[in-house]
Amino acid sequence: MHPVKRGYHAPVRDEQAAATRRRIVDAAVAEFTERSWSGATVAAIAARAGVTPQAVYLAVGPKPALLVRAVEAAVAGDSAEVALARRPAFHDVYAEGVSVRRRLDAFAAATADVYARAAPLFVALQDAARTDEVAQALDTEAGERRMDDHRRLAALLAPDATAEQVETLGQTIWVLAGPVVYLDAVQRWQWSAEQYRDWLATLLRDAAKRARAGG
Repeated sequence: MHPVKRGYHAPVRDEQAAATRRRIVDAAVAEFTERSWSGATVAAIAARAGVTPQAVYLAVGPKPALLVRAVEAAVAGDSAEVALARRPAFHDVYAEGVSVRRRLDAFAAATADVYARAAPLFVALQDAARTDEVAQALDTEAGERRMDDHRRLAALLAPDATAEQVETLGQTIWVLAGPVVYLDAVQRWQWSAEQYRDWLATLLRDAAKRARAGG
């Protein structure tokens, strides 16, 4: 009688693979934050994660995919696959029945929190999009999602505005709440997080007021 062969315990293997991916993504966050797109390498990310470059390719993908996963992880602040707009920090930004002041204070605070982790990575993705077709496509897709969120916020801030006014307000939010502006304020000019949040909320309140007035 032959002994019964035990099957490989797939959950253990899956957990190990997930842990490896987390280490690789964490290493990618650090590498792209420190060295941006042009300076970061797959070999350096592999070394940080304690794996081979081949393992990086198999677990996550090539350099553009690593950057996108790094951006996603840094933006979220954890590994949970929950859309940013549905996270608690953004609840008052998109909830119904919230005052303009409260909505924009929440948006400014959440934006500052995200950029504290991810602003250099957004800039790295923009740099990558200039020379890499895959990164360009991914940056375009991410930009479209971001602009959709800004249009949604603009419509909540100025519900009686025309479509053109909502679009202009959405574009204003895009410009004022961009990662380069954050980096200039906080890193170049050494603003505190509170200064940045207050400045952003104040300018967006003024922009929303103009949109509601038909300006």
